Amino acid sequence: MKNTFLIIISFISQITFCQPGTLVSDQLLDEYELADVPVLLSQLGIPSFLVNQNFGVELYKLTYLTKAPLGDSLILASAFVTVPKSTTYEFPLFHYNAGTRPYEENLSNLENEALALAMLAIEGNISMAPDYIGYGDSPLNIPHPYLHAETEANAGIDLLKAAHTFLDSIGVHTNNKLVLGGYSQGAHAALALQRSLQENNPENYEIVGTYVGAGPYDLSGPVIDSVLTGSPIEGYFFPFLLESYQYMYGDVYSSLEEIYASPWDSLIPRAFSKTDPLTVADLTFPPSPIYILTPDYLLDLQTDTNHIVRQHLKTNDLHKDWFPTTSTSLYHCTEDNFVPIESTENTYNAFLDAGAQEIEFIENSTPGILHSECFSPYLLNLKLYLVSISSYAPVGLSEANQMNGINWYSEGQNLIITSELFQQQMVSISTIQGRIIFQDNVSNELEIPMGKLPKGCYIINVGDFSFKYLK
Repeated sequence: MKNTFLIIISFISQITFCQPGTLVSDQLLDEYELADVPVLLSQLGIPSFLVNQNFGVELYKLTYLTKAPLGDSLILASAFVTVPKSTTYEFPLFHYNAGTRPYEENLSNLENEALALAMLAIEGNISMAPDYIGYGDSPLNIPHPYLHAETEANAGIDLLKAAHTFLDSIGVHTNNKLVLGGYSQGAHAALALQRSLQENNPENYEIVGTYVGAGPYDLSGPVIDSVLTGSPIEGYFFPFLLESYQYMYGDVYSSLEEIYASPWDSLIPRAFSKTDPLTVADLTFPPSPIYILTPDYLLDLQTDTNHIVRQHLKTNDLHKDWFPTTSTSLYHCTEDNFVPIESTENTYNAFLDAGAQEIEFIENSTPGILHSECFSPYLLNLKLYLVSISSYAPVGLSEANQMNGINWYSEGQNLIITSELFQQQMVSISTIQGRIIFQDNVSNELEIPMGKLPKGCYIINVGDFSFKYLK
């Protein structure tokens, strides 16, 4: 009886803990004290004056469980997380999704955009990015479902769950305020995650903003039209999409010879197999990906508006049948040569027509900035956006506007503090780092001009009471 009881308890435990979002492991990859931050920024090629150097950082790799693309089983996924080195503050969460990359490049191996997240952690954001399903520690037999909205969102939500478990284990606090970001494919994934969280948000994340760049949101419109008219893009992007949809839906083609011209019918499956030594880097793709297709398949795809590939693209469009209910900024460079700016324009207009109230289209019209080059100004604008929309504060401070006879409210650009304590109270305003920038006494009412202060989080001390002020 005792053994049976233990077996039952063990079985129940497995059911309880083996859920999507279960944290499997964490690995400290590197860490930098605050004094070492200039060295890290120099390694990243980021000028020190561009970064508010508030915290040292720890860089982690997490593995967690997420739902397999097909079926109901759970698979391993991995992610990169950067954490400010402090247990006495509450930090906002920043979830980032990366652009398209070959299988051998993983964010959790500190590749590509990953280290840029360290810059955001230095300023006071818990920053994280999934490797995507199919990358990193995902099983070798699971390919990446490229530009597949549902699996992009699932991996993101499960990372957020695992990250909360991890942060609790190391004593780092979050205020549950969430900002989403991503560039190129990552922008598509970020909007997929935003849509999913709007529909179902069991962890009660407060999405305070989304800032995405150069995303192929309108896949079935200008994105596929640009490809099929012969516009040059990164050679492996289009076959990556076709192979991904073949894996997910099983009906893109009936044989490799039907879709791919020779020798691509033998090279493509090898290049996108994670167990084959041949990689996309070993291949020289034609200037336009349409030249890897057979003439018949290409003609059908160009002329049949109900082609099965177009149907799947419509399923994964992100510009229709929903709209963001929180602040959302869409960034794009006019001369983007991979993702047509019309994708963002169409999405912006569709969101407006659907009723979005806090939607912004930011067009960078600087001549000569193509898709890859557009990432740098996007990242800089993203950093400024994060500073303006989210901030950290010491653990335990109240945001209430009334505390034991102390009241405060904003009037124009002034902060009004009133006291009902019938005795003089010392009032001070300090930065998060503790630098006092204002000091005075209040007996009944004090009016403090706040207009010239930079945006951010300030600590207001009135006598023995403290609260935070967000500007």
